[in-house]
Amino acid sequence: MRKLFIILLLLPLSLKAQSHWEISLGGEYMLTAYSFKSPHNTWGTGLQATMWYEPFGIKLDLGITPQSICGNRIGAAFMIRTPLNPWLAADIGLGLASYSKPRYVTQDTNNVYISTPVVCLFDLGLVAQIDERGGFLAFRLLHSSNGNMRRPNRGLNFFRVEMGIPLSNRQTRSFSYRPPYNSSCFVLPTHHYLDIMFVPSLSFSRHNMQRGVFFCYDVALSYEYRRTQSFGYGGTLDLWYNFSHPWQLPRYHDPYTFPMYVSALAYFEHFWGPVSLRSGIGVVLAASSRVMVPVYERLGVYYNFGNNYAGIGINAHGGQAEFIEWSYGRRIPLSKKHFQ
Repeated sequence: MRKLFIILLLLPLSLKAQSHWEISLGGEYMLTAYSFKSPHNTWGTGLQATMWYEPFGIKLDLGITPQSICGNRIGAAFMIRTPLNPWLAADIGLGLASYSKPRYVTQDTNNVYISTPVVCLFDLGLVAQIDERGGFLAFRLLHSSNGNMRRPNRGLNFFRVEMGIPLSNRQTRSFSYRPPYNSSCFVLPTHHYLDIMFVPSLSFSRHNMQRGVFFCYDVALSYEYRRTQSFGYGGTLDLWYNFSHPWQLPRYHDPYTFPMYVSALAYFEHFWGPVSLRSGIGVVLAASSRVMVPVYERLGVYYNFGNNYAGIGINAHGGQAEFIEWSYGRRIPLSKKHFQ
């Protein structure tokens, strides 16, 4: 993992000249334990430099939080930018980060957030261009954890507001949608779809690691609106059957004894020919409050063939990866209106 981290840090230096750099500076609030009352919450500063080869980019991230129990942060992430209109775009990023005071170095038993030298870094952002030469204002949500590879692993979350400018190509510019591919094997001509997905998964719950891995099955029913052939968004109703529930139930004496869970999720999906990336955040509507954290995130990569698709993803609850999901789904057109 360390070698991959070094490659991500050095990759921007090897990109071609037609790409351009972008820098930003902002303030961030570090939230620990998913509680605004935690004594380890603190404020910090974030500095980012991104090499864009649009719509893709490599971001170098430096987080300075002097009062943080986990220390300062250095990271690198692979980014994808999706223009929503000429002045607004959405960013999705996935990478690695390292903190200066992980638990394995300091042996601080109060640090239940970062245990390993390298952790995953997730970056979700909404970027608004505020001048004609590319200056921008962004709001970002960042998350760091190790996917339960080593305990404890409560992870860290950062809420960041930043301002930035491009260092090159300072001529008049705006976000513009340009379809990156025109794939003949992937044609979805209409705007409205009903999406049915079957999701068998392996559960690596924070509660059941000592008992190994459990299975979980999920049927997801979604409505999706495809705004363009490049991106769409929608809502999902998830019906789960969690096989780890009966084992965990005696530990917590929870009155919710039924292993069927219900949840709802809102998502955004970007398409590149037959490949798509879907990210979303949801809330659990009915489940054991002790077994499953009520907020969850889903990130998946899918291969689309006609109106069918298959893929793999990660489902995280409260920021901690707990499920590895394999998915097969089908989109059913609900309208006959075609893209122009």
